[in-house]
Amino acid sequence: MVQVVDGGSPAGVDALTTLACQPWASLVDVCAPCNEMDSTLLEQSLAWASDILYDLTGRQWGGECPDTVWPGTDSCAAPGYLPRSRRRGVKLPGYPVVGVDSVTIDGVEVNPARYRVEDRRWLVYLPAAGETRGGWPSGQASGVVDGQPGTWSVTYRFGLAPPVGGRLAAAALGCQLALSCSPDSEGECRLPQRVTSITRQGISLAVLDPLTLFVDGLTGLPEVDLWVQSVRLGRARRSASLMVPGRRAVARHGTDPYGSLDGGYPSQPPTGYDGGTPEGVDGGAP
Repeated sequence: MVQVVDGGSPAGVDALTTLACQPWASLVDVCAPCNEMDSTLLEQSLAWASDILYDLTGRQWGGECPDTVWPGTDSCAAPGYLPRSRRRGVKLPGYPVVGVDSVTIDGVEVNPARYRVEDRRWLVYLPAAGETRGGWPSGQASGVVDGQPGTWSVTYRFGLAPPVGGRLAAAALGCQLALSCSPDSEGECRLPQRVTSITRQGISLAVLDPLTLFVDGLTGLPEVDLWVQSVRLGRARRSASLMVPGRRAVARHGTDPYGSLDGGYPSQPPTGYDGGTPEGVDGGAP
């Protein structure tokens, strides 16, 4: 995926991917009778199931998505570098940022000690002691190949992996999708079919049209639908947030509210933390 950022703002939508960047489940997650099926068909079915569940659950867990951005020319900026007082950094399109692989300016890779990620989105420049340069370049040379003088780029990763329930749901749904495509598994697929009534040996059965399930965002598999509905209900019951006027916002470094770069929580909040809720954290479920 390639996104172009103009003056530090996302181009177009908020880098929201329409498909999962990675399958939610792998072959080792699949149970019988699918664990002995053709691996190619099963991998394709798992990717298919992942895309379906990604949409049904509001596109929350797309896996780690690789992205490269070339911050564009800021029409209000003079050539050179942005002053630190101008803005705190470059806003990356993908959210949440889980890692920065490289930052290249004029073809030279920047030392990772010279930048960090704040609030899981902002790439902030950290000048060395005595350094006079204000921050990131304010412009991007047009018509020049990346890596040449006048260019700079950021390669990073964003997105969240699904929880264990999502992984198992994708494995179950992927299994059934594979069975529906396999001529050797007739009668084993549990996906609902478009049949409204069946009469066998004098007994009539009425079957719900699966299209009514699909309209409601369900698959017809109880174990999968149970998880999907639990995600939806959990989001609907999210705790309310409280905004306190005048309270100073606290930037988060890395991917946690307190500011550690490795995702773990330190034993003490950072200096200056006033006990309030960090910016972007609403107290609800992640």
